[in-house]
Amino acid sequence: MCTSRIYIIDDHPIIRYGLKLLINQEKDLAVCGEADSLDQAMKDVSREKPDLIILDLMLEKGSALEFIKYLQQQSRSIPVLVLSMHDETYYAERVLRAGAKGYIMKDSATDHLVQAIRTILQGEVYLSDRMKSRLISSIAGIRKKKVEADRLTDREMEVFQLIGQGLSTREIAAKLCLSVKTIETHKENLKRKLKLSNATELIQQATLWNMQNRTPEES
Repeated sequence: MCTSRIYIIDDHPIIRYGLKLLINQEKDLAVCGEADSLDQAMKDVSREKPDLIILDLMLEKGSALEFIKYLQQQSRSIPVLVLSMHDETYYAERVLRAGAKGYIMKDSATDHLVQAIRTILQGEVYLSDRMKSRLISSIAGIRKKKVEADRLTDREMEVFQLIGQGLSTREIAAKLCLSVKTIETHKENLKRKLKLSNATELIQQATLWNMQNRTPEES
């Protein structure tokens, strides 16, 4: 039996440990490596050549979305399964557009992770039944009016969420490995697109959005 090699990127040791337990108990799957940062992952992936990468959406350092795009630009056909605590309604489409092959929420990983891995390894896309219905409705033209946040770029969405988490401009710049000036530009774009008058309104809107879209696990 051919064993598929899985690489895990998550900055929480307990999460990585649990994922390894789930995966390694399957005869046809094996964890070939793990990392808590994208810098380390970039080095390991070239060496380990995994068949699939499990990637945490919100890492302490760096952007998961940019990493997915980086893999695509490098012509590496390694499929990526995004694992996140955040509601798939707002992120699944974004990660698929970036090039990922699936999205699974952490609160359902115990029951569905292995199924998600095998689905992607078979060349298919993995989404929950709820998200599949949403996408089908969108294609059919019967999706409800998009929320304003859907107009944001991937990077703007990341900045918006981090503002809602209470991070300062310098903290956001450090987390995303960008300059303070670049973050300020993103903030101005956010205010314009969301029709907000000042920084205070932006913080209030971002904080409210985060509260409304927090999963039970985060509460």
